[in-house]
Amino acid sequence: MPNYAYTVLNKSGGKLTGTIEADDMGKAREDLNKLGFSVVSIDKAPDSEVESQGVKSFEFEAIDTSGKKVEGTIKAKKRIDAYKKLKLEYNLEIRYIVDSNLSESQKGQEKLKGTTDLELKLREESKKEETKEMKEEEKFMQAKLTKEEELKKKVAFIIEKIDKFVQEYRGVINPQKFADISQEKDKLMRIKSSKNIEHIKDTTENLLRMLQQEELFMKGKVTEEKKAHLQVEAKRIMEELNIKNTTNVSTHELAAKLKGWEEEHYGGRETDLKFYEKFIKEIADFIIRIFENDPRVVELKQKISTANRQIVKYIKLYIQEKSKEGKTDIKQSVKTIFKEKKKLKAELAGLKSKIKQEHKTTLKNTFEDDADESSLLDHITSFSGWLLFFYVIYYFISIYITTKDFGLSAVPQGFYIYNSISFKYIIVLVFLIHCVFSLKKNLFKHSTAASILIFPLFTAAGILILFNL
Repeated sequence: MPNYAYTVLNKSGGKLTGTIEADDMGKAREDLNKLGFSVVSIDKAPDSEVESQGVKSFEFEAIDTSGKKVEGTIKAKKRIDAYKKLKLEYNLEIRYIVDSNLSESQKGQEKLKGTTDLELKLREESKKEETKEMKEEEKFMQAKLTKEEELKKKVAFIIEKIDKFVQEYRGVINPQKFADISQEKDKLMRIKSSKNIEHIKDTTENLLRMLQQEELFMKGKVTEEKKAHLQVEAKRIMEELNIKNTTNVSTHELAAKLKGWEEEHYGGRETDLKFYEKFIKEIADFIIRIFENDPRVVELKQKISTANRQIVKYIKLYIQEKSKEGKTDIKQSVKTIFKEKKKLKAELAGLKSKIKQEHKTTLKNTFEDDADESSLLDHITSFSGWLLFFYVIYYFISIYITTKDFGLSAVPQGFYIYNSISFKYIIVLVFLIHCVFSLKKNLFKHSTAASILIFPLFTAAGILILFNL
């Protein structure tokens, strides 16, 4: 029976495409109309399009929105894909979906099962999708909240600075300018808790521009040096206001994403994991421990990064500044930031050393208090031991069967596999793995040096064995 590729519109105006199996094009159009679709275009589908990428044919029976029974076939890679298309796109209540390639008796059994299993799968997928969307929304809201908090902190800092400047220069500021500045500052105080971030930012920038005006001071009331100092500070604060947090925390983000993936796949069933799942989880945990940064380290790195950006901004201000007094003031500010940066670097080095020591202590306590706890080392040792155990049983059974006369016309080739050179190499490597990890587990469990040397020693020994050196 030929297949026809179609494009149709459903009752809500949505465009759907697919293939339908029918005796001829007229019958295909009629079947689509019965499903409540308006046919836009229909043409015979090329065989390569229908058969490509493992697409199968499924027979189904369903009820449409008007209560009529609908029977037909649908093309899809999997049964669940066919179910989703019929339910979500065609708005059908499906009674059964069976693979067209099954025998009649198998089809009968599958029809009796109905679609309960598919409905449960669809609900599970929908729940996962909802959870994912919720997490994305939570992440977005958290980023927005963080942005708001950062701006509010900067605004609070700017208001404090402006209050200090106004108090210091109050007697020499032009009265009209002083009134304008006070009015703008009061406005900023009123809106600083607003959700309109851009309005807050614009008001803050306008206030800082007022402090840079040439006619701010009354003539002859302030030195050029003080005037330059105020203007430089106002420019620097404005640059600080527009700085975005671009600290490189890619490794920290990697650890967070890996944690999310681990929670999605293994969360809530730690005691019900299969062996390979435990193995993958152990590797994921190991990578997370390597890349996850301590929040204290991240905070200090951000401060150092901020100091670097401030130095760059000051250098730009120095190039743009025309007055000698302004340049001198900028130099002094850069020196102050360099001192602060040096202090932060020393603090970071001390913190890293402290964290390293804490990690060693925690690791030691973990080994002492949780000696029986399952770990990657235990899994590898146990798995390789079981492989060797089954090989020994297989070897003796094979030797016994191939050396005794049981009246068989031919002994299955599977019992001669122990004669294979490749198989012998594999067994030797498994034995080597078991020996190396058993030594590590039982004799050098707390040795960092053993952990470092275990992989290169195993690799070297494996190469020697493979090349008969």
